[in-house]
Amino acid sequence: MIRVLAFLIMLAAGLAQAQTQTTTLTISGQNNVTLTGLTISTTSGDCIDIVNSSNVTIEASQIGPCGSNNSTNTSKGISITGGGSINIYDSYIHVENLASSCGDSHDGVYVTGANGPITLQGNVIAFNENNVRLLNSSNITASGNFLLNTRGAAACGDPDNLKGHSLQAWADPSNPNSNINASNNYVLDSSDPTFKFPGASSDYMNFGFTNGVVIQNNWIGGDPNHTDQHACGLIGDDSSNNVQILNNVVSNTFNCGIGIASGTNQMVSGNKVLLTPPTTSFAAGISINGGYSPVPCGPVSVSNNIAYAIQSSGWIQSYYDNGYCKPVTLTGNTFDQAAYNILYPIEQTNPPPLIPPQPHSCVAASPYSTQTSTVTCAGGGGGPPPPPNQPPTASLSASPTSVKSGQPVKLSWSSTNATGCTGQGFSTGGTPSGSVTVTLTSTTTYQVVCVGSGGSAAASATVRVHGNPH
Repeated sequence: MIRVLAFLIMLAAGLAQAQTQTTTLTISGQNNVTLTGLTISTTSGDCIDIVNSSNVTIEASQIGPCGSNNSTNTSKGISITGGGSINIYDSYIHVENLASSCGDSHDGVYVTGANGPITLQGNVIAFNENNVRLLNSSNITASGNFLLNTRGAAACGDPDNLKGHSLQAWADPSNPNSNINASNNYVLDSSDPTFKFPGASSDYMNFGFTNGVVIQNNWIGGDPNHTDQHACGLIGDDSSNNVQILNNVVSNTFNCGIGIASGTNQMVSGNKVLLTPPTTSFAAGISINGGYSPVPCGPVSVSNNIAYAIQSSGWIQSYYDNGYCKPVTLTGNTFDQAAYNILYPIEQTNPPPLIPPQPHSCVAASPYSTQTSTVTCAGGGGGPPPPPNQPPTASLSASPTSVKSGQPVKLSWSSTNATGCTGQGFSTGGTPSGSVTVTLTSTTTYQVVCVGSGGSAAASATVRVHGNPH
């Protein structure tokens, strides 16, 4: 294979004769093609269509916005139909335009009828109807990507499909997907106003009519400001078999952390799930909630998980089993308050990865990339810093630090990348910076905890008391 710049490849293929592409780039019936450093955006049609081609690599590229807004006209970021040996590396893929109704017209990466292998690694995929959608395909690996804020559609007859999925593998019953691996991805749904579009997510990672699924080491974060009745972090859904959900972190996905709805030979092991308010009245940390009759369900193994969920009523339901899937074996799990004590606050006990978590060759140039393991990809523009998920900082000082009993002390706190701070031993009013005056009669250590979209940070200050006032 000969590796050259994208515009030379396009010239050789008789495609667009410019590195900046404004119409759909079509690769059809091609072999041994590598496109590096593309910048492509369309106002009509998909950005890239790959049809019945093999040994194709797209890397270090800027893809989006794509297609038309408020329509069902095809407006995908990358559409892959048939073929195999296709790699999408280290690119920023963002359709941004909204589908007028559900139906996969505005997905970020859409794969149908492909036998693979297809690898998605190190990408930032954001603001699409569904970020990654797999249909009737096999041998797909999605690893080390940042999957941000699906937009769903403006309208949909099925409420389950109104909002989007960051990764959905679903298929026709007669042609199921097989051999799907999703690992080391960072999935986020957020209403943080620093993101261009707020998230509109249903089940974040959803697998139906799929045989052979490994979902491991992903970090999945929901938004406590969202109230989505249909949001689970990870779910082995209708007629999916041999699903392994291993060592994932799931936080605030509102309805359930991890779910098994049907299928045989399912394993849920080593996961950490924390669901705090707001949640639904039936939320569960791990839910074995079968019911796709007459589809069989079981056996299911649930082992070595740490899970906590509290429902809107205040009822703690870290684990739920409606009795449909049989047998279910539970081994070595930690649920309820003991799990909460281990996991809270999850941004500190299990901090999210850098963005994207695992680049292939370089860090995708996006407004949100924070990864420092390698250089930023050349070519294309990702947008201005700072990324919204930078970790917050916190500081707290006391003046003076040594007083007599009953004398006043000024406590001052400040933070960066934080939306608010909470004091222990004094009140901050929730503000990210400020000062208060306190009086004390004994030596006291004060603490402030500041929270932002990138996690939380804490600081402390000690005031020593000596003698008695005059």
